[in-house]
Amino acid sequence: PGFVRQNRRQSGNVGVFKDDQRTEKTYDDPVSMAIGEFGRWQAILTLILSLLNLPCTWHIFVLTFQGADTDFWCTPPPGVLHHISVDQWKNLSGVFSVSSTKTSPYDPCSYRDLNYEILLENNSYEELLKRNTQNDKIKMCNSWQFNTSEFGDTIISEWNLVCDRKELKNFAEMMFLMGVAFGGFFSGLVSDRFGRKKTLMASLIMQLTLGILVAICPWFELYMVLRFILGFVCVSIVFSGFVLCMELVGGKWLTIAGVLYLLPVPMSYIIISGIAYICRGWRLLQWCVTLPAVFFLVLHWFIPESPRWLLAMGKVEETKEVLIKASKINNNPLPANIDKILNQSISKFEINGKPKVRVSDLFRTKNIRKISLVLYILWFSLYLVYYGLVLNLSNIGGNIYVNTIISGNLKTVIDTIVIA
Repeated sequence: PGFVRQNRRQSGNVGVFKDDQRTEKTYDDPVSMAIGEFGRWQAILTLILSLLNLPCTWHIFVLTFQGADTDFWCTPPPGVLHHISVDQWKNLSGVFSVSSTKTSPYDPCSYRDLNYEILLENNSYEELLKRNTQNDKIKMCNSWQFNTSEFGDTIISEWNLVCDRKELKNFAEMMFLMGVAFGGFFSGLVSDRFGRKKTLMASLIMQLTLGILVAICPWFELYMVLRFILGFVCVSIVFSGFVLCMELVGGKWLTIAGVLYLLPVPMSYIIISGIAYICRGWRLLQWCVTLPAVFFLVLHWFIPESPRWLLAMGKVEETKEVLIKASKINNNPLPANIDKILNQSISKFEINGKPKVRVSDLFRTKNIRKISLVLYILWFSLYLVYYGLVLNLSNIGGNIYVNTIISGNLKTVIDTIVIA
């Protein structure tokens, strides 16, 4: 409370209000004027809203473990592995080719078409290795076995996303990011129309539903469709929560609250690394990153609608209810002329009319056009590098679980430096 009062005095926007000391200009930010730019109420809600990033980031990052590359080989004929080990089967049946990009020359997409059971009954493994293989018939594999010791079953092992189907894994990643791109655009329009809280809660319910459907889906094609919609929903949650968080604070706290809101993102890397280490198997992992969203449904009774959005929609009484609750938590009573402040803000909309904002406005003038294009290029480059690194941690060598934890710790340090 003392901190809030000090901040309010420094901002010059709040304090003890007298009508004859107010001009029309001082009512430009009635929310900050009424409850302060930042206080206990804003801090609590910023913390709560920031936790929404956890399941959303898990859904983005989970494909790193669900689609991890593992060792695989052509499925041997029945009974062959009773005579020899998997490594011996690979040496005996494999087609070897020299490659500078792979550590193993073994080609798991083809095999030597022989009657292995009869050969192994009449010859030892060592004798078969010495045989002349120049006349062997080479066939392409149509089924494979996978090493599940590190990650359990993956989407690659379940749907055979190897050899001529290996690019489909990248397509699954692309579908999710396409959903993120579309969601980033349309979720803003939806939240402007229906409100931040309604968009947020509806997206949470959809995220929970879609996550469960992904965990039980039987076909890869359906998996990709669900991941596309899930990407749309996840970014809707993140953006709606971010906008709501920004509309609760004011002044210099906009930047600080924005960074604090995203602080759980690197923490989610560390957490999902532990979850994936314990929950082996892509379906079990999907359940583990989906079900925690159930606990966020109780936010419906705790988080308010954005007071700034309510005021822009002309809902004075609802705005006042939110501000009254905020002032009690901040231990800072509302100004005596709060009704006048809110009504005057509404009057501006009634006199001037609600401005019609279009996407074309971002390119209307030379200056705003230059700013828009620069921002598009910067954000595109940022996300390209960011997701390129995050989604390919398994390809940089070392233990993927350790790489993920190190990545999360580094980002936590960087975010802390930004706040400081």
